[in-house]
Parts: sequence; C-alpha cells; structure tokens
Amino acid sequence: MDVRGLHHNAYRCRDSEETRGFYEDFLGLTLAGALDIGETMTGREAEVLHTFYQMDDGS
Repeated sequence: MDVRGLHHNAYRCRDSEETRGFYEDFLGLTLAGALDIGETMTGREAEVLHTFYQMDDGS
C-alpha cells in the first residue's frame, strides 16, 4: 500500500504488537517512538500506550 501522507490518527487496539506489525510490515512505516501513560488527563489510572510512526516524507 502506498501511503503518501498522514497528519494524525488515533485508534484503540487490543493488541499493540499486532497493531505494530500492521503499521510496520503491511504499511511499511517505521516506529518512531512510544509513550506509555499511566493515567488519563482527568487523573484516572489507565494503561495507555501512544505509538508514533514515521513516513518517508518525515511526517
């Protein structure tokens, strides 16, 4: 799949490793970083992992 540009998307997933495989192996994007957050903005405890993927154009 030839993805040419993307600004921002957010999706929930059950399996972060399976999701990583989709973005890296199928779409060909590179994992640029991850941010593990232990609580929401309201202070509620939560397991939240934000992952960031880089495209060839740097976005």
